[in-house]
Amino acid sequence: MLQLVETRPRWTTLAVVAGCLGVGLVAGLNPVLGVAAAVGIAFILIVLVDLRWGVLAFVVVSFLDVVRFQGGSLTFTKLAGLALCGSWLATIANDDRRAGNDFFARHPGYVWVLGMFLAWVAISAFWAEDTGEVATVLQRYALNMILLPIVYTAVRERRHVLALLAAFVVGVLTSTAYGLVVPVAPDPGEVSRLGGAVGDSNQTATVLVAAIVLSAALLGVLRRSALLSLGAVLAAVLALAGLVNTLSRTGLLSLGLSLVAGSVVGGRWRKYAIGLALVTAAGTLAYFAVAAPESARSRVASGNSTGRSDLWKVAGRIAADHPVRGIGAGNFRVASSRYLVRPGTTTRADFVVDTPKVVHNIYLEQLTELGVVGLALFLAIPVVSLRCAYLAARRFRERHDTLELVARAVVVATAGVLVAGYFVSGQYSKQLWLLMALGPALLALAEHPVPE
Repeated sequence: MLQLVETRPRWTTLAVVAGCLGVGLVAGLNPVLGVAAAVGIAFILIVLVDLRWGVLAFVVVSFLDVVRFQGGSLTFTKLAGLALCGSWLATIANDDRRAGNDFFARHPGYVWVLGMFLAWVAISAFWAEDTGEVATVLQRYALNMILLPIVYTAVRERRHVLALLAAFVVGVLTSTAYGLVVPVAPDPGEVSRLGGAVGDSNQTATVLVAAIVLSAALLGVLRRSALLSLGAVLAAVLALAGLVNTLSRTGLLSLGLSLVAGSVVGGRWRKYAIGLALVTAAGTLAYFAVAAPESARSRVASGNSTGRSDLWKVAGRIAADHPVRGIGAGNFRVASSRYLVRPGTTTRADFVVDTPKVVHNIYLEQLTELGVVGLALFLAIPVVSLRCAYLAARRFRERHDTLELVARAVVVATAGVLVAGYFVSGQYSKQLWLLMALGPALLALAEHPVPE
């Protein structure tokens, strides 16, 4: 036994040295992969040390979808998610499972909804034209859903919640900074827009709106610390600046509705929410009226849907033919070309035939691919999460706990992302699932507070 204890550090040292040599070799062949490998090793070490730190690290790296392997089929975020799942399984295997901390026992109805939705996605393979697409969609949903029990297990104290919100904001700003350093070349005839590392400009704008809301909540909770308050203010200002530079009408609409929602569900912070809404709206309007270039103003004011209306039209035709069960998960791009030549005018047939695109609408895509049954099951997931966050806000209010503000901000941020989902196919967005995971976690903390 003594010999084993003495040799363990030696093997650890050898493993670290071997890892460093491997990273150096990969960096010499491909610098991008070398950086990704170094970040990956650091992430794995963090996850192995503590699940909570692993969750925080994952929240940040979840915005780095630009790091891809095998021609784009495998992302660094997926590998990080798999490592996080392993850490979570090890944690619950050795945990004492204190009362109120077991997600599956506390939310059996929610677990059934998640399970039935996954089952319906899998069953759609029986009538789908391309079963490979069904398998891909099933995998993506499963990896996102596992975030709910992981976050539930990791968030046990007040500081865990605040750290997770801060990590989300840092991730958003990191993605935005990447978009500034590595700008995306615009399509011919299109104005240049801020992209980011999470995907296109609309997706970046969506998470920037959530970051603005969460930064405001952190400012309210951490107002006793001048330094942290300043950081929250700067984060909100930077997120707003990034949002207007995406020139995303989807993001601006999401921001507007989020500000209205904050004024409605703000509770005892309603007057501050209204003030924030007025200041934000005034600043945004002033920018586009005075400082924004003419091309930016034209883009935001334009009614051009860039082919989205044609995609919706085709999706509506498919849904009308297959209203109950849909055409199979992930099969819209496979079947859409057959529904193009129908009564009704379309102007962007290339988005259906040459470069098939997704529906660009979460809810219409669910209806098209999974029918009414799949759409109903999918909608139940955010509804339950929002209800949990709202109930948590009420519990925190009874205790005069400022985490009430956090719970209300989570409701607003999640609602903002869901509103943006009417124009973006963001059902696989890890940021959406992370926000939905906070609902049950906050409710558990509200019902079973842990002393600091």
